[in-house]
Amino acid sequence: GSALFSSLWSTLCVIFGPKAVIASLSTLVSIFGRFLPVRLEGLYYGDEAADDQQLEMPGEGTGVSWATGYTLFVVGFLLIASWEVARQVVWVVLTGRVRFEVDDLLVAIRDNTKHPYARHLGFLHLETISSHYPRIRKSLFTLDRKRGGSAWRHISETIVQTLNQMTSSLFDLHHMPPRSDSLYAYLFNIHPVARGEAVAQDSQVCIWACQAVASLAIAALKEDSYGEVNRTLADVLNAMLALSIAVRDYIQAKDPRVFVGAKRNPVILRGHQIARSQWIYLATSVDTAIHRIVNGYYEHLKAFEFPPEHLERLWHFTKH
Repeated sequence: GSALFSSLWSTLCVIFGPKAVIASLSTLVSIFGRFLPVRLEGLYYGDEAADDQQLEMPGEGTGVSWATGYTLFVVGFLLIASWEVARQVVWVVLTGRVRFEVDDLLVAIRDNTKHPYARHLGFLHLETISSHYPRIRKSLFTLDRKRGGSAWRHISETIVQTLNQMTSSLFDLHHMPPRSDSLYAYLFNIHPVARGEAVAQDSQVCIWACQAVASLAIAALKEDSYGEVNRTLADVLNAMLALSIAVRDYIQAKDPRVFVGAKRNPVILRGHQIARSQWIYLATSVDTAIHRIVNGYYEHLKAFEFPPEHLERLWHFTKH
């Protein structure tokens, strides 16, 4: 960065000449000099007017120029700011577009330990592909011997695992003991509020996963020549129904430790008056994705197997 700034400064001196560059700097400083308590000429040339602006610290007999120090600070800030701007400009110019191949996508959506942001970016990219890139989307249904099947199989397995993990976390959170306010519980993420915040971190991943799988399932009606989606769609739909039930039960419970009114005497909540609206967004996104799949595969639902509780929830979507 500093070498780049020095090179840029030297280049300007060669092109425009040292005097022109210094004159430009002087003009820039003079513009900001209105806000400086000391004129810069006094700093460079020993102007007596600047010396008259010496301030003394209380209780000290020697003069300490606070104005001079402030002026040097502003000038230094301008130099550092110009260097930072030059560095950021070069960073933007040199930052190229990274190609996210299908194999990279499959690795990213499974990564949940070393690079937590990679998983979020992977599901975001999957949702983008499923909605806006038909050529890449169609390749997800193609059989590949190296992968041991189509990319859809790996994607659907990962989505089912992700949704089931969220469902299990919501179930555990909903059935936590009513009193766990000790310091030990809070430090080790056992406190209901801390636990709820930890679970909520994966809500956006589940939202992207549901949106992506719904778009892929609808597109597969025309683009899946091998029938890959029909082989695993029942598992995906069951996972989505389970999550829909879990998040709705959690919202309707209105746990006073997590939602608005988390006091010793919690207030009565009405409607969607909750502290963390991502649960409402998650529930809406999951239900919307289920609606899309049910509408697209209505004639095929009889061939799928559902547990009784999921079948009851599915009946709710078929009626609307």
